[in-house]
Amino acid sequence: MGAPARFEPSGLIGSAQRALRVLEVVAAAGEAITAKAVARRAGYKLGTTYHLLNTLTYEGYLVRVGHGQGFRLGDKICALTGSPTGAPLRCHACGGAGPHHVDAAPHRQRS
Repeated sequence: MGAPARFEPSGLIGSAQRALRVLEVVAAAGEAITAKAVARRAGYKLGTTYHLLNTLTYEGYLVRVGHGQGFRLGDKICALTGSPTGAPLRCHACGGAGPHHVDAAPHRQRS
């Protein structure tokens, strides 16, 4: 028997789901990943993938790495782990040592 069908509630936004899937693929790569590799791993058409990558890059969630080398997580990913008071917290994505921290200021750990 196969896996049980996954229940998807109504009102989900497909473009948001696709953008989150792209972030998951880039994060799982652990280093720069090309658009073609993201498209293949996510199961999306290359054109759709480029639109998502460009949007996520424009918003700061991804960073373009060199010409043709691909994309990596951007600094804004760590902003998602911030506290409501704005105090920086340890990045749960990588513990503060991931490739998206190359140009980022060090994070303070939770007390």
